[in-house]
Amino acid sequence: MPPYKETGVALRLALLAVFVCGQPSRTFAEDHRNAEEVAVTKPFPPYPAQAAQAHEQGDVLLRVQLSNGKVIDVTVIGGPTTLALPAARWIKLQWKFKAGTTGVFDLPIRFRYQPGRGVDSEVLYRPAPPYPPEAKRKKEEGNVLLLIKVKNGVITDVVPKSGPDDLASFAASRIKENWKFRAGLTKSYTLPIYFHNPSGNPVKPAVVVRIVVKKGAIVEITPVTGSPKAAAAAVDFIKKNWEFSPDQSGTFTLPVVLQQPPAK
Repeated sequence: MPPYKETGVALRLALLAVFVCGQPSRTFAEDHRNAEEVAVTKPFPPYPAQAAQAHEQGDVLLRVQLSNGKVIDVTVIGGPTTLALPAARWIKLQWKFKAGTTGVFDLPIRFRYQPGRGVDSEVLYRPAPPYPPEAKRKKEEGNVLLLIKVKNGVITDVVPKSGPDDLASFAASRIKENWKFRAGLTKSYTLPIYFHNPSGNPVKPAVVVRIVVKKGAIVEITPVTGSPKAAAAAVDFIKKNWEFSPDQSGTFTLPVVLQQPPAK
């Protein structure tokens, strides 16, 4: 799934989301072109956490309404709601289209859960961290990145690497207390956890970056969206703080939540 060449946004959660090119759904209207054709910025949507935790997969069809290059609406035409609704919100917030483009376009996305690889084959029990009550009350949401260290099948540490403190620390403590790994396993994982408060307004990440990783080493970081100052701050933060396990390779597109946005 370029840009998710190997694992998708879930970084070794063995998930795959691809745009379906050349195989339009039967629900396509004949006069609806593929939205990809008129998009200039099109980061791939993350695999929704709720669907991943349920091992859910499916084909999603979105309809994108544009006016002079601006997104007016993204509606769900088909597909499981746990996959389709987060994808529609991601497209509406993150995609940019050619100036002057007006019309209705369709966008098929295929989400495939592929068990038996990476962390999916090595974790025995991984209940999703519940939404922190205080964060939910404040309508706080965001994306958390955690470094999970495992030694002889036991979690020795879970280190928040990015994301709002209220969400990151809560998720880290719940994972350390509840997740179970295969006996004898010694490894580290860098995994994202997504908290989206359904009762609040969607939060648009300040920066989205594309990260190229080869055998655990970050070889390239490219900002996809965000102001130059915010993007520079995000790249610097990632270089100093993010870690990947030695067996992780691929290209990942991820939102970055900056705790202290750079001054304008």
